Amino acid sequence: MLFCRLLEDRGNKLKSHLQAMQTYTMTLNDSKALDNLFEDIHWIILIAGHILCMDSDGETPMIPSEIMQYSIGHHDKNESTLEATLKVLASVGEVAFEVEGINQCDHAIRIFSDVLKLCVLESSAGQVKLGHFMSPEVGCTLMWFLKRWCVSYLLPTENFYQEISPTLIGALGRDTDGAIFVINFVLGKIQTNICQFTSEPILLQDTVDLFTDIVALKQKSMYFVKTEGLWNLVNLQRQLKAGSLPPNIRRGLYKSFVLAGSSLADIEALNEYYQRILKPIQLRFKEVLCQENFNRIYQEEHIKTEIIDILECFIGIAKGVQMSTAQTIFEYVIPVLSELPSILSLYRDYQVIVQLILELFGQCARHSLCYLNYLDSESLYEVSMATVVAYARCNLCRLTAEASEENSFQDLILVLELLTLVLSKECLDLCPQSPNQAVKITAADVSLFGLKFILPLIKVELLMYPALCSQYFKLIVLINDLYPDKISNLDDHMLTQLLESIKLGLTTGFGTDILQACLDFIQTLGTHIYRNSLQNSKVYQALMPFLKLLMNLTLSHEISSDMLTCSSVCIYTLICCYSDQYQALVEGLINTQTDPLVADRLATAFTQLTSNIQLNCERQPKLKFRDNFDKFIANVHGFLLVK
Repeated sequence: MLFCRLLEDRGNKLKSHLQAMQTYTMTLNDSKALDNLFEDIHWIILIAGHILCMDSDGETPMIPSEIMQYSIGHHDKNESTLEATLKVLASVGEVAFEVEGINQCDHAIRIFSDVLKLCVLESSAGQVKLGHFMSPEVGCTLMWFLKRWCVSYLLPTENFYQEISPTLIGALGRDTDGAIFVINFVLGKIQTNICQFTSEPILLQDTVDLFTDIVALKQKSMYFVKTEGLWNLVNLQRQLKAGSLPPNIRRGLYKSFVLAGSSLADIEALNEYYQRILKPIQLRFKEVLCQENFNRIYQEEHIKTEIIDILECFIGIAKGVQMSTAQTIFEYVIPVLSELPSILSLYRDYQVIVQLILELFGQCARHSLCYLNYLDSESLYEVSMATVVAYARCNLCRLTAEASEENSFQDLILVLELLTLVLSKECLDLCPQSPNQAVKITAADVSLFGLKFILPLIKVELLMYPALCSQYFKLIVLINDLYPDKISNLDDHMLTQLLESIKLGLTTGFGTDILQACLDFIQTLGTHIYRNSLQNSKVYQALMPFLKLLMNLTLSHEISSDMLTCSSVCIYTLICCYSDQYQALVEGLINTQTDPLVADRLATAFTQLTSNIQLNCERQPKLKFRDNFDKFIANVHGFLLVK
């Protein structure tokens, strides 16, 4: 009851302030009093939100058992009734904090109703041109409270509870007027915030997060898709001028629209829903491209703004894809993707559009590819390859000629990320159908084909940028882990380029993560060479210098002690492949020692290193070699001087 009285008292004061502000100019004292009032409201709502709701990250949001028992107890004692609770909930639009029967209202819903009334006050202030006096912080707190409260209390799943309050389930349960009222109110508030607070990016983001988090729960979103409020919000999106919303807000709204549709179990209803959501944005794109003079006007600002806005919408759509909706949504997305290689070439000097195109492909690969059937996967592969080729041809010279700002290379990072995400299809394929015919293009083919075009762009100076460096090595290590045979069969030029970058990763000081990636690459490729007896292959010759390189790096302290265990396993694999070369390397190292005593000690140390260890790339001898190598390094570092 304390929170109810506090919130209602501050709500009445805010209502009085807003009414007074419509008739006279606010003084400094009034402004200070309003600031203090907003501070009180902010903290009361925060405390109430933490008392009424539990943090539910990674868990199913539920009404806390203590609150449930409290509500049941009040109902059993006739201290709260469903009729009074619904009457208080229905009074929200009137912003009346003194309602008949309010003391018989369920306390959890009473606090919620008070918060809804504050939302109405905030919206009303915007309508009478007083929105700039409202506190953005309080606006964010209201959205935070609505999100926590709605995911737990709105449309609760009865099976999740041993017992449930008749008042709560009667007011907010499935197919109740109260639940429909709250859904439409929340959607209306989301729409109002989008229209009134376009200059408050944090408040807008919290508003969209409220929408996304609720519709991500299927047991709730199945009711949202049936309400008038949702379609009002959809229609608002269509009417807004391109570029009128921040990109993250545009994305978030379309992601939420797509997520909401995933709750529809009926195929016909699902198809109809997505046609209403996606067809208009698809037609917008087609209308822009099909203008007769598009090739003459494509550089005009309003055309670029329109294309950017459409791409932002499709990125949001791609982010909202679920397993049950991937196939349906892909049918609307693929015609747009098919046009993007030519759009990228056209706007090659306009980095914003280039990056959005690459990001859209990446999001489609991240969220859809693992669910697509093999025919649709091939379609995505083909258009992805065409896009990477278009990018590479347009940027062959630019990345070495322009100013070396890391942001200039964000598009290259996006290409590498796209190739990595495409390859993830080989790791996680949830497509319910088996291929009816031989697969023509695989994810590995796409990644290697793309890498062939991208490798010439990867210069040493670019690898100095951590984000780009990390993404590049992540890609080549993943390709090598999944398909070492394809790496082994690369053409001479590409294989040389690839191994040169591995050498750079070992010697240039890119960091321990990159060093670990390079060691993993060498070990995997070396194991493949040994187990497949590729002694007469080009890859066998190409990998051979790494044995001497790694031995020198470890013996000369250029590889840190933290990485010695990893490097020892890699060296063992190379010794298995190149045992004769290893013996020659050891003899050469011993012969370079001018002190006979040092030479003898070194020879003994090398003998002990491989003593009784089979060179067969199996786990047990590898572990034994690792232990021996730790002792070997501790021993020889005390007396060895590498020249």
